[in-house]
Amino acid sequence: MSTSSQSQAQKKLKLDINPQEIRVEGDYVAGNQITGNLYNVDGDLNLHLSPDATGNIVDQIDVRQRWVAVPRDRPIKALPRPFRGAVGRKQEIPKLQSILADGEIVQLFARAEMGKTVISKLLAHRQLAFEDGVIYLNLLKRKAEDVLQAIFDQFFEPSNRKPSVEEIKNYLQDKQALIIIDQLELAKNEIELIIDAAPQSTFLFLGKTRTLIGEGRAIKLKGLSVEEGIQLYEKHCPSQMQDSDRSLVKKLVMRLEGHPGDIIRAAILQEEDNVPLVVLLQNANPSTFATYAANAAVSALGAASEQSLELLAAFEGASLSAAEVATITGDPNAAGTLNDLEQRSLIKRDGQTGRYAIAGGLTTYHAEAHGRWISEALSYFDGWTEAAGQAINAQTQSLDALIHSVEWGLQNGQGTEAISVSRKITNTLLQTKRWGYGRQLLTQTANLAQQIGNQSAAAWALHQLGTLAMMGKDFGGARRILTQALRI
Repeated sequence: MSTSSQSQAQKKLKLDINPQEIRVEGDYVAGNQITGNLYNVDGDLNLHLSPDATGNIVDQIDVRQRWVAVPRDRPIKALPRPFRGAVGRKQEIPKLQSILADGEIVQLFARAEMGKTVISKLLAHRQLAFEDGVIYLNLLKRKAEDVLQAIFDQFFEPSNRKPSVEEIKNYLQDKQALIIIDQLELAKNEIELIIDAAPQSTFLFLGKTRTLIGEGRAIKLKGLSVEEGIQLYEKHCPSQMQDSDRSLVKKLVMRLEGHPGDIIRAAILQEEDNVPLVVLLQNANPSTFATYAANAAVSALGAASEQSLELLAAFEGASLSAAEVATITGDPNAAGTLNDLEQRSLIKRDGQTGRYAIAGGLTTYHAEAHGRWISEALSYFDGWTEAAGQAINAQTQSLDALIHSVEWGLQNGQGTEAISVSRKITNTLLQTKRWGYGRQLLTQTANLAQQIGNQSAAAWALHQLGTLAMMGKDFGGARRILTQALRI
């Protein structure tokens, strides 16, 4: 649009947003650059973008009655699948149970695969006396705002309406529950926001690094005791263990600092691939043993296993289906390859979805290959989302991987494909209530689109951001962002 025509259009445009009404007057048309659907704004208003013969214009406002959240029956029991056959932690679990029963906030931190998730699952199934129940949340790719929404959704019936952070705080003020949050690295200010929102609840945060400072108690989880480590080794190497091996296994456990993930991998190497204990001891460096075990397994299993490991490592914990791995790597036997890797404790399979993710200790495996695999995955997802359209069910299970691919593409020179995928998954992001992460991704998309001159994508992303601002009752921000979108 030329400067003169832009000026004329702006003279005809009047955009008015406030808590009572949203009004757009004039005949300004965005040239098919702004698209959208019916959005619930703040419980009272709806904004509808509807196409006409020449473009898309804001043309409908509906006033709705104020929304009230409907509580679920309590106590809430949002529990994980029980972890059966756990070895050790006989001292840590009673200690943590006592601390949590006293209402103290706890952050349990340690490097990956030290056993944090196992402990949290065992704790969740203990008979803990919390009036409003126990909630276990395993979250990835979330902001603090998204965590609050996830907690809110456990206490209240589903709704398409987006409560503001302040409204969530009001609804959670009197809730007295144990809330366990796993797999999400949260900064100190994010943890404080979550705690403040539910001040009567007790929290257990799990992470790799300590970020809980001051309030509550941060506990570093150490490795298994020597006897517990030997017991775990024997469990995973039942046929190869001899009485004479115990002294070597003891040394191995000590050198690996009681790390459960590495102990299991070592036992499997002896059991499945007949790697001698002496060789395992020679390579028992806690900082490199996971990579050693992966390379040893690849030598036994072949090149396809290396490709699958590199691909899953590149996604840093986001999961892929066997079909996705097969298409991206070109391995027609991907299901068998992934099964072999799972058997060697190099990757993990979600029992509910059947999807695969890298073991926590291997996220940097062959890091130099990660860019190539994410690039391949982004190209695949661009075509797949085009075919799948906006089908939310089809995208939801792959959403973490989709987000990871888009973020990488936006930052590493594949902006066109990244923007394309971003546009096709945003509806799913918002429908699954990842407001904070959706806002971050949209901001990145808008910035890059403007840099590369993709005005259509920039206007679209700004429109979505403006809608989100209205949904959060940030009417000043909504006015500014939507005006910017309309003027592109």
